[in-house]
Amino acid sequence: MFDRAVIQSQIAHLIADKLELDEPAVDTDLFDAGVLDSLSYVRLVVELQQEFEVQISLGEIDLDQFRTVEQIAEFLMHHDAELATA
Repeated sequence: MFDRAVIQSQIAHLIADKLELDEPAVDTDLFDAGVLDSLSYVRLVVELQQEFEVQISLGEIDLDQFRTVEQIAEFLMHHDAELATA
């Protein structure tokens, strides 16, 4: 299982490194701040799959709950817990 602070740091670094954007604060709304648009959002999901070795379907993501690094970390932690019990 993932540690919340570690995963948040990894996500913020991933956004900065792979998407070549400024590293966001964990509570920044990535869409409102202009960090993510529809194309970079899809790229982020692909990068998250590779980084965390998980399969994420765009259909399983509620975009309103995937707007901040905190929310993305929560999604991944919940997703990981579901996989562990499957």
